This record gives sequence, structure tokens and C-alpha cells, in this order.
Amino acid sequence: MNKAKSLYIIDGSSYIFRAYFGIRQFLSTSKGFPTNALYGFINMLQKVVKDEKPDFLCVAFDSKEKTFRHDIYPD
Repeated sequence: MNKAKSLYIIDGSSYIFRAYFGIRQFLSTSKGFPTNALYGFINMLQKVVKDEKPDFLCVAFDSKEKTFRHDIYPD
């Protein structure tokens, strides 16, 4: 019997938010560009891949445009 393929869908916007505010030490490039979010985001994705070993991985981000969620959660 074949194992079912696994698909992981990651909420990229929440990962970026968690990564940016979750790293207490300020990380930046030599020119001062903040890299906390990128560093944390990549680490979290690598952890999912290493620990869960999904067959497929998709990262989705929030739209800048108004969506149905704005109607449901106006604040």
C-alpha cells in the first residue's frame, strides 16, 4: 500500500510576524537592514521540513487588497 503524500500549507504572514518579533537580538546586515524576519522565517521553514518531512510545501501570504476576512474581522 502506498503512503499518502503530505502537503503542508504555511501561513507565511504569521511566520514572518513571529520571526520578526520572536527574536530578541536585533539582527541586521552591515548596512543596517533588519534581517530578523528573514532569519527566523527560514529557520522555521527548515524546522518544518526537517521534522515533518512533507512531500509538498506551500507558503501563502496575505493580500494587500481587502478580502472577505476584513468583513468578518473589521479590526
